[in-house]
Amino acid sequence: PKKFSQYVNLEEGSLKIKAGTTISEIVLFNPLEKFMRDYPKICVDVVSGRSSTAIEMVSNGELDMAIVPLPSEEIKENIDIIKYKSLELVVYSTKEYLEKNNIDINKWEDILKGTLILPTTTSNTGKVIYSFFQTQNLNINSKYIFSSNTSRKRIAKDGLGIGIGLKDAIKKENFVISNLKLPKIDIGIIIQKKEIASFATLKLLEYIMDNK
Repeated sequence: PKKFSQYVNLEEGSLKIKAGTTISEIVLFNPLEKFMRDYPKICVDVVSGRSSTAIEMVSNGELDMAIVPLPSEEIKENIDIIKYKSLELVVYSTKEYLEKNNIDINKWEDILKGTLILPTTTSNTGKVIYSFFQTQNLNINSKYIFSSNTSRKRIAKDGLGIGIGLKDAIKKENFVISNLKLPKIDIGIIIQKKEIASFATLKLLEYIMDNK
């Protein structure tokens, strides 16, 4: 039989985590890599996909942890939702594209004349962006729509338009970033209640919170 101490000392166990590709890059990978080095005997399974079912999957034990934009679906009694941080949305493009098309990236009237590269309307980021456009009475004409932030960044980098995305996901690229203010996206970490969550889950949570 396995000893209780094996779990306490993280000598055995597994973690199944759900996080979108972009959020994984921004929030998860650095602390997870440190965790994996410190506890190499823990099996780790990271899955991506839509966040709409994350709470239900953590609640019923299919997942140990989910890292998703908030608010998500209704609160379950057996889970905890820890607010991690707010991520900033920005408008960005290449200097070449802006100069070629005579666009001032700090003016909405100029931006809307360009080719916008946007997420799908059903994505969490998309819902925030399109709601913002609506409340600000901004009439958009998006020519390129990609669900993947990596794809949107690639298209913008190739000089084909103006992207909107998370600042943390594009800050290492050589983009011109607008100073216009957009809504922020709150990121939350979902786990089972701390009294029933696994030792591995709670330890990884510590690593993530220490990496803020």
